[in-house]
Amino acid sequence: MQLFHAVIKKFKPAIVGIVTGLKDKSILIQCSIGIFVIICSLLLNFNVIEMIYVIVMIGLVITVEYINTTIEKIVNKMSPEYSIFAKEIKDLSAAAVLIISIISAIGYFMILWNRG
Repeated sequence: MQLFHAVIKKFKPAIVGIVTGLKDKSILIQCSIGIFVIICSLLLNFNVIEMIYVIVMIGLVITVEYINTTIEKIVNKMSPEYSIFAKEIKDLSAAAVLIISIISAIGYFMILWNRG
């Protein structure tokens, strides 16, 4: 039982981080889109390999969104006044979310296309 409590104690900050992230609008939007895509995939009877792709890509998009949100919070704290440098950092991290989202969408539409 001690091992169980030690494991829970180790994961507590991560769980708190997940809950905190879910209060952010951008993360909540990505999670909602992910749930919608999973439901659509299930309704379209995606096979196991297709579902693995969908779940991995949704996980990547949400993870990159968490990283982007973290970077934005750090930049806002470190540079509360407007700065071109701060804007560039935030734009670059937002671009990462857009890139992985586009790649995920392309992959999803390739699955749909292949299914005919």
